[in-house]
Amino acid sequence: MYFWACVLPKIQVSGGICLDMHPKASAYPDILNRALAKITKTPALTSGILADAMGVIAKEGCLALNTSRVGIWRVNLESMQLENYVCYCREGDRLYRQDNFPLDERKKYIERLSSERLIVINDADEESEVLPNLKQTYGEALSSLLDAPIRAEGKLTGVVCIEQDCQKRRWTDLEQSFASSLADFAALAVESGKRKKAMDELALSKKRTEALLSNLPGMVYQCINDPPDFTFTFVSEGCYALTGYTPEELMHNHALRFFDMVHPEDVDALARANQETLEIGKPLETTFRMVMKDGSVKWVWERSRVVERKPDGTPYILEGFYTDITEQRRLEAAEHASKAKNEFLANMSHEIRTPMNAILGMSELAIRQNPSGQTLEYLRHIKGAANSLLAIINDILDFSKIEAGVIELRPEEYSPVSLINDISTMISLRIGDKPIEFIVEDDPAIPRMLIGDETRVRQILVNLLTNAVKFTRGGYVRFKIGFIREAEGGEGHLKGSVTDTGIGIRKEDLSQLFTNFQQLDTRKNRNVEGTGLGLAITKKLLSLMGGDISVESEYGIGSTFSFEIPQQVADGASATCLHSPEHLNVGICLDDPIKAACFAEKLTLLSVPHCTVDFSQPLEGFTHLFFDAECCDKLPLSLPEGLCPVALSRTFQGAENLPAGMKSARSPLTCAITDDLLQMQGAKTTLPEEPLPAGMEPRLTLENVQVLIVDDNEINLLVASDVLASYGADVHTATSGPDAIALVQKNRYDLVFMDHMMPGMDGVDATHRIRELPEKGPGALPIVALTANAIGGVREMFLENGLDDFVAKPLDPAEIERVLKLWLPPEKCSVAWVPVVGQ
Repeated sequence: MYFWACVLPKIQVSGGICLDMHPKASAYPDILNRALAKITKTPALTSGILADAMGVIAKEGCLALNTSRVGIWRVNLESMQLENYVCYCREGDRLYRQDNFPLDERKKYIERLSSERLIVINDADEESEVLPNLKQTYGEALSSLLDAPIRAEGKLTGVVCIEQDCQKRRWTDLEQSFASSLADFAALAVESGKRKKAMDELALSKKRTEALLSNLPGMVYQCINDPPDFTFTFVSEGCYALTGYTPEELMHNHALRFFDMVHPEDVDALARANQETLEIGKPLETTFRMVMKDGSVKWVWERSRVVERKPDGTPYILEGFYTDITEQRRLEAAEHASKAKNEFLANMSHEIRTPMNAILGMSELAIRQNPSGQTLEYLRHIKGAANSLLAIINDILDFSKIEAGVIELRPEEYSPVSLINDISTMISLRIGDKPIEFIVEDDPAIPRMLIGDETRVRQILVNLLTNAVKFTRGGYVRFKIGFIREAEGGEGHLKGSVTDTGIGIRKEDLSQLFTNFQQLDTRKNRNVEGTGLGLAITKKLLSLMGGDISVESEYGIGSTFSFEIPQQVADGASATCLHSPEHLNVGICLDDPIKAACFAEKLTLLSVPHCTVDFSQPLEGFTHLFFDAECCDKLPLSLPEGLCPVALSRTFQGAENLPAGMKSARSPLTCAITDDLLQMQGAKTTLPEEPLPAGMEPRLTLENVQVLIVDDNEINLLVASDVLASYGADVHTATSGPDAIALVQKNRYDLVFMDHMMPGMDGVDATHRIRELPEKGPGALPIVALTANAIGGVREMFLENGLDDFVAKPLDPAEIERVLKLWLPPEKCSVAWVPVVGQ
């Protein structure tokens, strides 16, 4: 007996059936039962493959009923469409899809399907109320229709349509029951389809979750709260990368227990933390060390929570995850160490510079008192030694700042020509009376403005040149610099070299040249001061900038240090561009052949006609004559009209005894200085008729200026007060932030010098309080940081906190004068001639 015999046990054929469709009417119930049984055995019915299940229902139903077509439809209330799952046509034995119908056109039809068991239409010609235009919709051949609603959970979800063409058919009770059975099977297929969709979505969600968990940088787990085992019931694939154990080894604690992986020193603390958080019902967040399968140790961060409890409320299932924070811990430790080192450097800078400020300031003030000759000489030696000590301290602090990563590059626009001129003057002063010729070969095509960290570029060049001067006892130091542009874009390299005729470097020592605290050939250089850090600092600064340095040296002959410094171009025009050089003609009369050759090369680069002459030759036709100031007495008494003589001297004193009207310049000549000198004309440019006062020098003088100095150190106050008083300022002092605020409220000041590191209230806090006072805001009262904290970045910190400028200790008179000229009203500053100190 087939499955559906229980559904249609004893139904007989009644009078409405067309017997020519079923020759053996007595076998009709078996035919229908076999069709239902076949549908029952269809795997697609319960597997959720909706299209296949609907196709089997439509085909078996159509063949069993011996009707024209069976279509199965879905009522889609979202799209308001009657959508066709499938249609089977007996003629041609084919399955196909029909067009959808709008529900609005069949409102009464849907209402009737919702309320009735079946819609039975025996004669399509007589039906018009429920399905108007029936033949227009189904075709003119339609004669009879039997529709069975598909219901799921009591709601209409679709319909099985059984259609008969050409011959009218009275649908029997047996056939109506069969149609209802087809609708029940369709409902079952729909439910199976929903379940399959839900299962597919669940499987997809699970797959995505597993993929997500496997990609997480750590290990997700679920475990039983059975201390000390904490048996794992789930672990993600990330466990292998984290611990070296596979999920199979960790699941159900096959290989080891959880606490077997915890570092022995962290077991007790982790167990206590776990117990405490479980007791108060809060998630656990903690860090500890975990021992990997290979024996290595990692720091991990864990977060876990209770997800299931026993009936008595006891935590039962826990879930959470571990993530590797070893690198984070390392970076935190490095950051902490860097911060500590930075604070140490700031304190060291402050502690060292404070007594240095006293030494240098006091010696400067004593020198200004114009003491007797021997005392003056002692004071000058003290000041010189203090400056040497300060240079050594600066080297050590700079090196420490680089090592600590404190130094940051601060690119900004600057003029390379001004930089070269400043460095040339500085190195000339450093050479002093040493028998060394200093030569500068700068390319006039260097761009007018570059973008880079000018302070660090200056430090690199000064280090190289100072090093050359330090180890050269005679001969020359040649400084060559130019700019190499990239093929495209606004980038390029400052490229140059420093060559000296010093002692040179042995080949075996070249590898140690840029080593920290390394000074080579100490026996030969025993009297040379320094830390051995200059070249190491230069190398590190160049590395920070992306530059490079190399050296060639021959022991006993000299050395050449070559460098490249990447820089951006802000203004690509040539810094030096001489107008109408073809109208000039320059005579060169210099004793040193190297200096003469280099100056001739400079004139060639400037496109200026020139030639070498001596004083015995006629000088007609020359527009300029460059000669050594020491040879001034060899100059002819009568010079051609229009000739501009220019005396070159290594020192300022070398030009003191020149005749009135004689042009003078200090060597070395840069392209920019040469350009200026070549603009002079002999008859039109003369020195003042009145000679400069003998033994006198210009000095800045202040009138009606009130200055407040704030510092907690009495010696610093004394030094700064005397320095500013020497310019004519009326000086007030304060030893703390609160005292400074009280004085600013009481008095009117033109300028405030504010120390930084003071106990109680530091200089930054005091400045904030002052800026909050009426009429003391930014721009109203200049406040200048006066501090021994000279660590990189401190200037920016002061400016961001309301201060206007920065002066580092020990006090540099040139820096003090710069600040006074910059922040005081012009009418309160003047220049007066005063006696030269020590004469």
